[in-house]
Parts: sequence; C-alpha cells; structure tokens
Amino acid sequence: ALEAEKNKSESELDSLKGALSKAKADMEHEAAVKEQLDKQLKDLRQDLDEHFTKIKDLHVKLERDKQTIIETRKQVEEQHKRNQEIEDQEKRLRDETFKQQKVNDDERKRCDNLQQQKDELDAQLKTRQADGKQYQEELEQIRKQHEILQKKKD
Repeated sequence: ALEAEKNKSESELDSLKGALSKAKADMEHEAAVKEQLDKQLKDLRQDLDEHFTKIKDLHVKLERDKQTIIETRKQVEEQHKRNQEIEDQEKRLRDETFKQQKVNDDERKRCDNLQQQKDELDAQLKTRQADGKQYQEELEQIRKQHEILQKKKD
C-alpha cells in the first residue's frame, strides 16, 4: 500500500512538476507578451504625441491663415471702397464734362450766331459804304453841275 501511495505521490508530483513547468512557460510567454504590449503602448504613445504636436501645429497654422484671411478681407473691402469712390468720382467727372460740353456747344452756337450777325453787318456796312461812295460821287457830280450852272448864270 505504501508502494501504491508512493507511486500515487510521485505521479501527483510529476503532474505538479508538469503544471509548474507549464505555469512557468505561461508566465514567460505572458512576460514576453507584456513586454511586446508595453513596447506597442510606448510606440502608440509616441505616435499619439506626434499626432498631437501635428494637430497643435495645424491649429497654429489655421489661426495664422484665419488672421491672414481676415486681413485680406479687410484689404479687399477697403480696395472695393476705394474703387467705388473712384467710380463715383469718374461718374461726377463724366457728368461735369457732359455739362461743360453742353455749355461749350451752347457757347459755340452763340459765337456762330454772333459771327453770322457780324458777317451780315459787315455785308450791310460794305453795301452802305458802296452806296455812300456812289452817293458821294453823285453828289460831287451834282455839285460840279451846279457850279457849271452857277458859272453859266453869272
């Protein structure tokens, strides 16, 4: 019976040694897995830090771009305002030019009318001068004839 008990104890001991060996192998495997998971976690944390850094950089760039857009928008609005002022000034100048051209046209017509009146008066003056010359010649002839008649009378 002791032999059977001894065999049973040895069998249980061998079984425990096998379980211990298996537990040791499992622990080594778990340690290797844990080490690999720790390395992966470290790599993931590093990747995460890099992504956060990129996100921060992109956020800073986004804010700069936003400010640039705001400044550009202000400049565009100011340029639009200046362009509108220039267009308004050009319109006023066109209107004033049109009015001045109308005044100039009216003055030109007035000058043309005055020139025509002057030409007519010059023509009348020439006619009257010619008539006056002719009357003077006729008067001179009448005076000569009168003198001749006066001499004959005497």
